[in-house]
Amino acid sequence: MKHSASNSFSSYPRLNLEDKKPVVPVNGVEGLKDLKIIDAIYEAVKTGKQVKLTA
Repeated sequence: MKHSASNSFSSYPRLNLEDKKPVVPVNGVEGLKDLKIIDAIYEAVKTGKQVKLTA
């Protein structure tokens, strides 16, 4: 059986995202904070040193 991207996604039901709110309200600022934490973790592992985060 051969699969392609167009065939695999066509079988999924389409979601209507209009007028839907996320289960957990998160905005871009919160997402950016998370990315800064993740970057600091990678930097700490890479260097073996403590990485301080600023607000």
